[in-house]
Amino acid sequence: MDEEFNFEKKKIWKQPKFFVGLGLAGFLATVLIFGGKISGENSVLGNFSAAVYKTFEDVLGFKSAKPIYELDLTANNGNNLARGGDLSGGIGDLAQNLNKKSDSGRVGQQNVAPAAGASGKISELKKDLGASENKKPTAVQKAVSIGTDTPSANKSSENIFKDCSFSSDGSPVGGLSRAIIFNEIAWMGGKDSSNDEWMEIKNNSSGEISLAGWQIKNQSEKIKIIFEDGEKISASGSSAGEFLLLERTDDNSVPNISANKIYSGALSNNGEWLKLFDSNCNLVDEVNASFGWGRFGGENDQKKTLERNLNDFYWHTSSVLGGTPKAKNSELVLISGTSSDDSESNGGGTANQPSTQTSSTTSSQAISTPPVESPPPPQNQSQQKILISEVMAGSSSSSDYEFIEIYNAGGEAVDLTGWTIKKKNSNGVESNFFAVKWLDGKIVQRGKYFLLANIEGYTGAVAPDVQWPKSSTLAYTNNSITIHSASGGVIDQASWTEIPKDKSYSRTSLDISAGFAVTESPSPQNSQ
Repeated sequence: MDEEFNFEKKKIWKQPKFFVGLGLAGFLATVLIFGGKISGENSVLGNFSAAVYKTFEDVLGFKSAKPIYELDLTANNGNNLARGGDLSGGIGDLAQNLNKKSDSGRVGQQNVAPAAGASGKISELKKDLGASENKKPTAVQKAVSIGTDTPSANKSSENIFKDCSFSSDGSPVGGLSRAIIFNEIAWMGGKDSSNDEWMEIKNNSSGEISLAGWQIKNQSEKIKIIFEDGEKISASGSSAGEFLLLERTDDNSVPNISANKIYSGALSNNGEWLKLFDSNCNLVDEVNASFGWGRFGGENDQKKTLERNLNDFYWHTSSVLGGTPKAKNSELVLISGTSSDDSESNGGGTANQPSTQTSSTTSSQAISTPPVESPPPPQNQSQQKILISEVMAGSSSSSDYEFIEIYNAGGEAVDLTGWTIKKKNSNGVESNFFAVKWLDGKIVQRGKYFLLANIEGYTGAVAPDVQWPKSSTLAYTNNSITIHSASGGVIDQASWTEIPKDKSYSRTSLDISAGFAVTESPSPQNSQ
């Protein structure tokens, strides 16, 4: 029988060899871990120990490596440097530490000069970062401050763009002395293409004006021109020119003349309402031809542009084919003995438009034309400016509670003898609103209103200057009225889609280019 197997004798931890091996393993571990410290960093045993120890660190991941250099942006006395702390302090500490390393002997004498150079670079970096408190934040500082509550003192002073609302009310700033105006509009396009539209603005002031943040919009906002930082318009009379040319789609709308700005969006041949806003959304100028270009000017067949008069804010049809982009507008010259039909065939114009228009190069020949004694020529446009200022078409108590208010914005009194007021219905049929005799001998003084009202329906506290018969009435919807001078020329027009009961339709300002809007509280005024 075989000898019985003894498990107690076979246990490895009870064998002498086990203790010998365990002792050797412990000795080896001691050498690997503490060998460098016992024998020194540069000894063979120390280097071997360090290498093995580093291997254990990397493999087992029981200790994270620290960065060699670290710039703590929050270490400046507990202040967050991104919130206005002194970034130069952290840079200065870095420079000081570099110099200390240079002086410690670890870098060596041969590296002293490069260390000084590094200090110089740090100084330049401090300068670039705007270490002085009086300097504006640089791009680097702005990048650091993104997403933080930067104090207002450290915010950039650059203008913040405002998107102006076209529907905002108000009159153009500056009144009759506004600095920037719409000067010429090619709403009909050019001879090569109807898409070759352009517009021009002009600086009437003696100084250069920055247009950063300014905007031009039409009522539908399909045209929305925004001026960027750096865009400006030169002073009036300067060698650079006081005109700014804006061309549609590309720089080919005006041949051989470079555009100052390209825009998108088409101008309707049926009329447009354009507004110019400054960077604070103040209305600077406007052209309200929403009811048609007819009473303003411009001619489609011959591509004659719409031009601003040289001496006032009225408009006329240019006498130059293709207009006068980036140049002085053609002059408007009064010629005696011509009929209103001549004026309208040439593109018409605006209030009290002279019957014929010529450029300055032909004015001497035009004036030599023999005058006709009857009818007398209309007054000079700069003196005579009659505007329709308010219209009411009826009230809840009476559909005949109607009035028409006009205003003399010119420099002289105007005699209404021979003048007529015509009405156009929703079908486009025009007829005399009342007989010419109702205005015989009536005078509108300069700067005064003149009130016309329905003789039976109007019962307002302000007495009318003229009353028309009950048979003549205004409609609440789709109507228009037109004032004609004694010579037949169109003076002004007001058209409306609807005037609700108890409300009126008023001009937004006493300017020929201003539009109309529904007014909640009618306020008729007479000549008294």
